[in-house]
Amino acid sequence: MNRQKLMMIIFGSVTGVLCVVAGVFVVLALSSASEAESQRNSLHDELQRIYQSKMFPNEANITRVQEDQKALEGWLGNVSNLLHVSEVAVDQTQTPVRFKQVLQNTVRSLIADPRAHKTVIVSDFKFGFDKYLGESDSLPNKEHVVRLSQQLTVIQALADALLSCKISKLERIGREMFDDADADKDKQQETGGRRRARQTAAQQPQKQAVVKSAEVSDLYAKQQFVLEFQARPAEFVQVINRLASMDLFVVVSEVEFQKTDDPMTQWEQRKKETSKKRADDTEKKVDLAKVPHAERIVSEPTLDPPVRVKVTLDVYTFTGV
Repeated sequence: MNRQKLMMIIFGSVTGVLCVVAGVFVVLALSSASEAESQRNSLHDELQRIYQSKMFPNEANITRVQEDQKALEGWLGNVSNLLHVSEVAVDQTQTPVRFKQVLQNTVRSLIADPRAHKTVIVSDFKFGFDKYLGESDSLPNKEHVVRLSQQLTVIQALADALLSCKISKLERIGREMFDDADADKDKQQETGGRRRARQTAAQQPQKQAVVKSAEVSDLYAKQQFVLEFQARPAEFVQVINRLASMDLFVVVSEVEFQKTDDPMTQWEQRKKETSKKRADDTEKKVDLAKVPHAERIVSEPTLDPPVRVKVTLDVYTFTGV
């Protein structure tokens, strides 16, 4: 009996523990189910609110988009104003005769500029318009007048920049000779020679490329100019800085420069000339401490010979912005 009771007590205890454990699992399961049901109901309510709300975009999105639109319009307006500062304004109704008059007056004023004395700009300098100046009686085609006027305005601004930097000599100003392409084509048709035709055909692709390079896209146009001048190193740096700070949208694409003389050679020449004037001093030893400072200078920025500079630059105009 005692053993049977003991077995019953042990069995009851194990059963009770199992019931307690099962009850704990049941409580946990019920709690998890209640939490999942609550989350499901919350997501279902949120989905119902989305279905029942107004269609996208809502008022907050509309306000944000309007603010972005105003910011972009302001940015575009500022950029457009900056780009139009470089706009080359010309008279669209100008005639070929009137253009030639303006060209002659502009060239005369540049040559007569007090900064452009004879050593800087020679009296017969053509500024790239040799075809229409001097003894030439040629007039530009009517369809070329507007672009020629733009080139003249650009060249006038470039010449003013060079003179402001006090260059030593202006040797050449080159522009895109788009107005010569049609003339060569007409000349080819008039002559009709095979040899002339072959030569012109070989040159034609290059000339067409020069003409096409001015019109790059519907938003902007680009024309190439070449400046050749002599200047001392300090003035050369001023020219580059001045071109970068001009109202015109100028991009320097290539720069070439070379010395016009050797300062050591100049010094040797001055030394020979001085020795000829004072031949008696060559027979005795010269005391360098007593030689004037100017005669002992070998190289100095103010005494260095000017450099010959060739600057190739592109001038952009923005028409579609």
